[in-house]
Amino acid sequence: MSRIGCGEDYGGAASSDAMHFWTSWAAASSASYMNMLLRGSTWFQSMLMGGAPSTQHGSRGTPPLSGFFEDWFRLASFPFQWWSRSRGDDIPVLVIALDVSASTKGDYQVMTPYCVPDSTVQVTPLRKLEDPGKEFSPNTVEVKLRQDGNAVTVSLIDLQLGDKDRGFYIALVWTADGAERRPLAILNVIVM
Repeated sequence: MSRIGCGEDYGGAASSDAMHFWTSWAAASSASYMNMLLRGSTWFQSMLMGGAPSTQHGSRGTPPLSGFFEDWFRLASFPFQWWSRSRGDDIPVLVIALDVSASTKGDYQVMTPYCVPDSTVQVTPLRKLEDPGKEFSPNTVEVKLRQDGNAVTVSLIDLQLGDKDRGFYIALVWTADGAERRPLAILNVIVM
């Protein structure tokens, strides 16, 4: 997998940013290249055996390129993922525009600045900036952490909106790691 794995520890060798990038790049690229080689060798072997249906290989015996492209795109996105992870201070902001008649909206996926597998993700109430007393309960924001801990999926559910609810709302998606609170995303909702 080309994402930076959670809990990768390279000891003192990765103490500088350059060494951390290099060791992470080596891990990501070797996994991607192994997947590409495995797909290619499997295709070549089945072509030699002659028993595989043509739908498995694409038209006229060509290899299925979607798997190759998928690995290549994962590898190509690595520098951007590494940069966002290594800085650790860039909290993604998700902006959702809603019409007053909408009651649900989603699924929006956003990468997290921290790798937090097996964590419980929490969200603050959606609070209106113009009127801090007006808020929607945290139950209206559904947040799911992806299994590898690298991204969260956010959905808005069961919003009972009216004309008086027009405005700008904000919430914070976060997780607790022991006594430390880690912000994962800032959610901005504009009700028009």
